[in-house]
Amino acid sequence: MNHESASAMTAATHEGPFNDHEWAGIFATLKLSAQQQRILKLMARGLADKQIVTELRMSYGTLRTHVSRMFARLGVSDRAELLLRVVNTFRCGCHGCARRRPR
Repeated sequence: MNHESASAMTAATHEGPFNDHEWAGIFATLKLSAQQQRILKLMARGLADKQIVTELRMSYGTLRTHVSRMFARLGVSDRAELLLRVVNTFRCGCHGCARRRPR
């Protein structure tokens, strides 16, 4: 891997998988609170819960409450499924991907 590729990969990892414009479209579709949006961005960058609570200066309980509400809103049961829903929402660009699955 050359230096330019390594730099691009480092930048992409630091910023997460989407740019600000792409995140805006995702957030408009998913209708998450501002704090949930910040949490989701950090999750998408691969940060663990401990890193997220440190970064956002919140308690672990508060983080779990926000994450649980995101799971319920999007009809998912874990972090991997949540992030997959985000990626599918971005790829599709439609509101159907953000809807809850029938149970």
